[in-house]
This record gives sequence, C-alpha cells and structure tokens, in this order.
Amino acid sequence: MKNISILGAGNGGHAMAADLSVRGYKVTLYELPEFSSKFRKVLESKEIDVRGYIDEKVKIYNATTDIEEAVSGAELIYVVMPSFGHKKIAYLLAPHVNETQDVVLMTGNAGSIEVRYIFKELGKDVTVAETSTLPYGCRMHASGQVDINIMTDEVHLAALPASRTERVLEKVIQTYPTISASTNVLETALDNPNPLIHTTGVLLNLGRIEYSEGEFYMYNEGITPSVVQVIKKKETERQKIAAAFDLELIRFEDFASRYTDYKRKNEKVHFLEAGEHGDMKGPQSRHDRYITEDVPYGLVLWSSFADLAGVETPLIDSEIYIASVVNCKNYMKNGRNRKNLGIEHMSKDEILEFLNNDVTKALNYLSSKK
Repeated sequence: MKNISILGAGNGGHAMAADLSVRGYKVTLYELPEFSSKFRKVLESKEIDVRGYIDEKVKIYNATTDIEEAVSGAELIYVVMPSFGHKKIAYLLAPHVNETQDVVLMTGNAGSIEVRYIFKELGKDVTVAETSTLPYGCRMHASGQVDINIMTDEVHLAALPASRTERVLEKVIQTYPTISASTNVLETALDNPNPLIHTTGVLLNLGRIEYSEGEFYMYNEGITPSVVQVIKKKETERQKIAAAFDLELIRFEDFASRYTDYKRKNEKVHFLEAGEHGDMKGPQSRHDRYITEDVPYGLVLWSSFADLAGVETPLIDSEIYIASVVNCKNYMKNGRNRKNLGIEHMSKDEILEFLNNDVTKALNYLSSKK
C-alpha cells in the first residue's frame, strides 16, 4: 500500500502528511476550499517544514482543495479534522469514494455512525473506522510549519461494525504499527483522553486563559494537583460507563510512559508532563476545540450512553452545563447524543448489535426514523 489521502490540513493533518511522506508513502493532503488561504503555502510548494520528531523540510506527493483529486486512487483515507467537520466531509466524500477504500476518522468520537449513515443515504457501502486519538502531540505555527513534540504508542481503532475491524487494521498498521483493535467504536470514543483531561483543564483555568490573552500552557501551568483530583473523579464516571457496556478502557493513571518526548531524546513521559516538555501552547480561549469539540462531541456522547445504561455522571454533566453557559450554547441538546445520531429508540442490546455486527439492519432502522 502506497497511496494515502489525508483530509484535513490542521495540526494533525500536517504532522501525519509529513511523517508518512518521510516513511515513503505517496500522501495527498486535502483541505476544504474555504480554508484555502490558510493552506496556500502548502498548495504551492508541496512542502512541510517539521521540527521535533522529524527535523527537516518534507516534500509531499500532492496538496489540493479538490476532493475528487484528493481521494482518487487512495487505498486508505484518513479524516484528520475536528468532529464537527465529520458530517460535512462525509457529504463531500461520498460521491467520490468506493468500496475498495477504507475511511478512518482520526479521531472519531463515534463519528463513524454519522458518516456511515450519510454514505448509505448516498448509496455507498464504504467501511468507516475510527481511532481513539491522534498518534501525535503537535502544533502548527503557520501553513507548512508544524512541531511534532510527542508520539503515543497507545492508539486504538475500531470499524463500524466491529466485525470489519481486523480487515481495516491490516491496512492501518502498515502506517502505524502500534495501533491496536478496540472492541467497538463506543470503546474508542470512551478511550479518547481529550474529553477527560482537556475540558477540566480549560474550565478550571478559564480566568487565567482569558487574563493571559492566550499566553497559556495548560499542561505546564494548568494541571495542578487540584485539577488532577477533579480529572480522577471524572475518570470514575467514565469507567462506570465502560463497565455498563462490557468495555475495557485505558485507566487515567496508565497513560504514564506511553508518550515519547523527542525534545528529551526519545524519553517516555507521563501524558500530563508531555505538554510542559513539548512547549505545547494553549488553549487560547473558551472557543478552543478543547471545549467546542471535546464537550459536544466527547462528554455529551459519554453522558448520552451513560443515561441509556442508567449510570449517573454528575461531574461530566456539570462540565457540559458550565461549558454551555460559558459559550452560550446548549451542548447537551445539540451535541453528538443518541437522539442526534438517530439511535435514541434503540435498546442497549440493539445498539451493541449495531456496533458489533449488523450495521445494515441498524442503518435501515435509522432511515425509517427520518
């Protein structure tokens, strides 16, 4: 396998395009046309200047804002954009993708449910998988410039349905050998560390973030013992949700030694130390994706499945409510919950069958509810 498409030219897309290009893949990096001005440098030069894990100016095979050009001939399509972009990219992608190609949302937050339904709606039976997180800790400075500060060996993947996971994983591990299989896409969504850590870190430091006008390094100055205590309490709620669906997650304390910091000569560091040593700045405001993605597409999803299983999540729900007040949004109502995914009338057993085995039956069910 040589041809890979990466849809989304933000932090993760830049890092992935450079890394995979260095490793010999023919990478096409795509960005939405409305962001072409921010992508202009890469469009013109087909180069990405990387520091950290890689220290060189990397030539990539292609860069484009034409979706048909981006995915033509690709054996594997990585969607590397915030979860609020999944629906839009699915509609753009569907006319141009075929059943020999696999689509991987990195990361997913159960977006595979949304994307698979759109594909079915447009007559495509294309396998969609998703990961629990990105394999990189990275920051763009400008178009064509990115720092890759840390790498993680702990990325999990599941397809929808999970019965297709092993087939997709055979392709994916050619690019990322340490990625391993999850039980299903609910497990990958719950295994995403961002909603667990980001939202608490931001909400308990908003005064500092706003006062500093964005000169803030969350992992360095914001993750204090008191903040960690809140994260640990939220972790107990996350684990209870997983247990209710017979899923097994990485535990918060086990994130230690799974992140490699290349500024410390490939030393393994704890997740919460990585930002300090990687100089990863941010977030800069209450409108950062640490809130606008991780609350409506992370915590809301968790809370919705907790409700189905009868698991109480007062801390998770309180963060959703506070974030909603802060940003004048109703995240609980409008986020990625079971109702907005179209599965609110399905029982726990029906949802597990959908996630694990029988997507066709469930997608027909969703169609009947439209």
